[in-house]
Amino acid sequence: MDQSDKQPEYFRHAQQIWTMLDDMAESNPQAYRKFIDKQLKEGKEVMKPPEPHMCVQSLIDSNTDHQLLFINILGWHRVPAPKDYENDPIPVMAGQLQEEQNEQGTYTIVSVAFNPRILSDYGRDGKNPEERTAIINMAINYVQDQKNVKVSRNFTVLPKETLFKGDIATVINSLRQRFAKVDEATDKELQELEKNFGPIAGADHSVIGQLSNLATSDRKQVNLSQNSKTEFQLPTTMPARSGLIQEISSSASQTAPKYDLIIQEKSGDRCRRIVIKIDLPSVNSVTECELDISEDDISLCVSGQYDLKLKLPEKIDDSRATAKFSTKSHTLTVTLPTTR
Repeated sequence: MDQSDKQPEYFRHAQQIWTMLDDMAESNPQAYRKFIDKQLKEGKEVMKPPEPHMCVQSLIDSNTDHQLLFINILGWHRVPAPKDYENDPIPVMAGQLQEEQNEQGTYTIVSVAFNPRILSDYGRDGKNPEERTAIINMAINYVQDQKNVKVSRNFTVLPKETLFKGDIATVINSLRQRFAKVDEATDKELQELEKNFGPIAGADHSVIGQLSNLATSDRKQVNLSQNSKTEFQLPTTMPARSGLIQEISSSASQTAPKYDLIIQEKSGDRCRRIVIKIDLPSVNSVTECELDISEDDISLCVSGQYDLKLKLPEKIDDSRATAKFSTKSHTLTVTLPTTR
């Protein structure tokens, strides 16, 4: 059996990306260096831990009593921003309900995360108080729907000195747990890629190693804590707008890109092959593309933009497949040697 058949699918995907990056390093070193620096800078932003934005105090209503509830609202780049603020739902996620105790009794804490842009525009310091109220009510709606509790619509936003309630490491880890399995798998894959492929051509340091460090460094930096006390107030608030919440696991609409498929016959040393040219006019970087190739089909996904699944007219040798992306023409060219 060919050794390539034993490799995980992500190895084959990595080989295709490596080919494209190596070509870029050789043909345009300056653009390559700029590209790598840009990816590392963006990676640092994405891998930052959630940042506390404001803390909302309310009550969990039940048939027997009312328990104090603190909703920690945080900004996190791992929660995407909506593409269209007017029409698209706002993605949101939350950690688990956690019970704590102090000298006053038992209270509950839950952490809710939005994209930082949402909180910058509509959060604590937003220009329109009604929009801030709508964001808080979205958080309450999400907590009620996902945690099966009833939360009072009478709430107060705690002073800026109290951006969150509880221990900050616990607050952040309650959100990170949502990505724990994904992060663990990513760490292992990055380590395997580093071991199997090494640095990309032309890189001063291992790019994979730097990305791996980004993926783990923010998990080692959370060691703050905060104790805070505040009086409970019950202002009247407006109801949240409906239809504006989106769980981050839901997928955005995508369209199939235009493409051309041709079969090039064997010529001299060149084997018979299928060449597919895919037009991606709104794509500027190869890292936006997720390409999977098997012996009888290919799948291309650009998150939130394009989705293409294509059955091939004949079987190909996927271990020898290559892909190149042109930033000038915004075209991805996939070359697939056939088995004939």
